[in-house]
Amino acid sequence: MLGSLLFAALIQVPTPDQEFVPGTQYDPGIPTLEEVVGHDFGEEVTHPDDVVRYFEALADAAPDRTHLVRYAESWEGRPLIVMVVGSAERMTNLDAVKADLARLAAVRGLSDSEVDELIGRLPVVTALMHGVHGNEISSSGAAMAEAYHLLAAQNDPAVDAILNESLVIIDPV
Repeated sequence: MLGSLLFAALIQVPTPDQEFVPGTQYDPGIPTLEEVVGHDFGEEVTHPDDVVRYFEALADAAPDRTHLVRYAESWEGRPLIVMVVGSAERMTNLDAVKADLARLAAVRGLSDSEVDELIGRLPVVTALMHGVHGNEISSSGAAMAEAYHLLAAQNDPAVDAILNESLVIIDPV
């Protein structure tokens, strides 16, 4: 018993003041989960309505780098959303990218050179589909954390490359 208590006392429990991604500086203009819903990542299960509210807050804070779409409702009447994240330049061309992706998807009628040109010009599109299993609660938390990191990380070469060279679609619920 005493050994178990000693072991438990030696375990380091993560504290809320630990860095999200060590060494990363974050833009204070991008709201944290705690600022919007009252708890930090991983402290509590975030209610689906609060997940949507957080993504709305992120979209409001970074309108030039996000596009939030309500695409349906769940069987419970809750909104289903996706957020597209990219650099400001990528986002200004979002409609053209969507049109070109539709052309590429319907490849019939396109010449090989047209297909090659589209593939060479279009950004990589990564769709991160969280919450595909309704009983898994951590996926929405991961979606909120990755959206925050992509939007708030400053001077991070990996994040800059992701946002400049691709579009990221995040489906949190």
